[in-house]
Amino acid sequence: MRWSKPFALPLLALTLILTPSSDARACTCAGDQGFVAAFDASDAVFLGDVLSIENAGPDYYPTAVWVLFRVDKSWKGEPPLTTRLLTAGSGVSCGFTFVPGTRYLVYAYRGVEGWGPGPDPDALQTNLCARTHAYRPDDPDLGALDWTGSVGFLAPYPSPSTGEVAFDYSLGAEGSVELAIYDLSGRQVRVLFERDAQAPGPHHRVWDGRDRSGRSARAGVYIAVLTMDGMRLHRRFALLR
Repeated sequence: MRWSKPFALPLLALTLILTPSSDARACTCAGDQGFVAAFDASDAVFLGDVLSIENAGPDYYPTAVWVLFRVDKSWKGEPPLTTRLLTAGSGVSCGFTFVPGTRYLVYAYRGVEGWGPGPDPDALQTNLCARTHAYRPDDPDLGALDWTGSVGFLAPYPSPSTGEVAFDYSLGAEGSVELAIYDLSGRQVRVLFERDAQAPGPHHRVWDGRDRSGRSARAGVYIAVLTMDGMRLHRRFALLR
C-alpha cells in the first residue's frame, strides 16, 4: 500500500477538519494542478458516465463513497469498461461530488492510505484536487489527450508574458516533432526543437523569450507552430516588454 501524492494534501485537510481543536472548515488545494502534472501523477485517466453511487462503509471511512462508471475512452491505466473509484462523500472532506447520469473526465490514483484497509487497498480514488471535472465538448484537456487528433496543443501561457512562455502539448503516437516561434510577418524567430523523436503522451516546453541570436524578442504577437508528421497546429500569444 502506498501514498498517492495528490491524496496527501486532501488527507491532511480531512485530518484538520476532523480534529476538534482545528479551525479548518473546508478542503483546500495547493493551487491548480496543470494538465501535464495531473496526467503524470495519475494512474488512470478516462472519460465516462456515472452509473451509480453508494456508501463505501464500513470497510472504508464512513463518508467515503464508491462511484461506478461506464468508461467510454481511456488514455492511461486501461480501466475496465465498468470501473469504480473512491472519493470522500463531500467537498468539505476533499471529495469530488459526482452526479449519476453525468459524464466526467476523471484523473484517478491508486492507494487508499487513510481510508481504512478495506477489501481493495489499491482501489482507484479521486478528489477535488485531482483535476477531475465534468465533461464539456470544448474542454482543452480533451484536445491535449488526443480526443480530436494525433496531436493536442494547448494555448501558450502566460499570455501576454513579460518573459518565459510555456507550451503544453500531447502526442497520440510516437513521432518526429518540431516546435518553432514566428512573428506575424512569418519570420522565424526561434526553433525550440526540430525533428525530435518524442514518445506518446503529454509534453511541456518553455521558451525563454529570446530569438535565435540570444536577444530578447520584441513586444508583439507571436505564433507557435507545432509540427508532427505533416500536421501543423498554430497557437497565438503575446509578449510585453
